[in-house]
Amino acid sequence: MAAGKPVHLLLRGDRKYLTPASTTDLRDDWLTPGSVRRINLEDGHYVVERVLENRPEIFSYQVWVFTSNVAMGVDQIIGEQRFIAIDDNTTKFEWTYKIKPKGAITGFFVKQRQPEVERFMKTGTNAMAAAAREAAANRKDLAD
Repeated sequence: MAAGKPVHLLLRGDRKYLTPASTTDLRDDWLTPGSVRRINLEDGHYVVERVLENRPEIFSYQVWVFTSNVAMGVDQIIGEQRFIAIDDNTTKFEWTYKIKPKGAITGFFVKQRQPEVERFMKTGTNAMAAAAREAAANRKDLAD
């Protein structure tokens, strides 16, 4: 979640099967380390993810259940979001994905999808940046 907006409003795929439709908490409140949620996709499939770490400078999570054939060669994904203070008014945001294929042969096919995953993640980071700018502007308006 960025600036109070849920993932399904921030991540938009360039194909229907990549687009989250909603989320369902399965264990604990999302963002708590150890919490688990299901991300329901627009095509009817879903993925399950778990929070590994949540501190002010880092948020990491594991995606390990995939019901779509699109990810059938993927064993797990580790996502990591880092917030790096540049100065008092600037924070650098980095979002990395480490995709672990189920084997060497499937790794070849997983690698072929990398440009598509990169476009999807770029869409998400752009939406998160816009949401953060909007939230910051709203806070500034409240302070005036």
